[in-house]
Amino acid sequence: MIKKIIQGILLVIFPLLVLLFSTFLFLLNWPTHEEFLLKYTKAEDGLIVGKQVLEYLKNKDTSIPFFQEFTQVENEHMQEVKTVIQKVSLLFALLIFFFSISVWFVNSRDVFFYGSLFAIIICLLFLILPFSLLFTEFHKPLFSKQWMFSADSKIIQVFSLEFFQAFTSRIFSHALGMFMIILIMSSPLFHNKQQCL
Repeated sequence: MIKKIIQGILLVIFPLLVLLFSTFLFLLNWPTHEEFLLKYTKAEDGLIVGKQVLEYLKNKDTSIPFFQEFTQVENEHMQEVKTVIQKVSLLFALLIFFFSISVWFVNSRDVFFYGSLFAIIICLLFLILPFSLLFTEFHKPLFSKQWMFSADSKIIQVFSLEFFQAFTSRIFSHALGMFMIILIMSSPLFHNKQQCL
């Protein structure tokens, strides 16, 4: 009974771990930011401001930044973004620790197979939903301060909705690829063929 409960928990944790891994792989990666800023920023100095923001998000300073291009409210939002990233990073580390210990007590192949299958279905469902809806629902539980800005605000000029949509697509595409590989590698058919060889 306890094993089934642990396995059920791991079936939820495993997809989350892969998705968070894909997120952190690109989240603070300058070449990815640069690629999407070049395509989607609407500000002339978007590339420069974008790099300054990324450097702030990567350093250990937790105070409100002072980007001259942004308003006070926009700077406060960047501080909250950094806080959210730090909290999610901590959650990621705790989930890795829990998963690494717990997976030894259950059928790990089932966790990887059914966890990947579940995650692929969820990823495909997300592709159907409008991105603006996903973007809004993502922010609601994570941000307590102002996170909605007018289209002519500097923060939106630099980081447009198209920028975030491309970024999210990159993360989900990477995660989806990983899920498909893990699904095949952990499938009963794959292991039956391996045993025949």
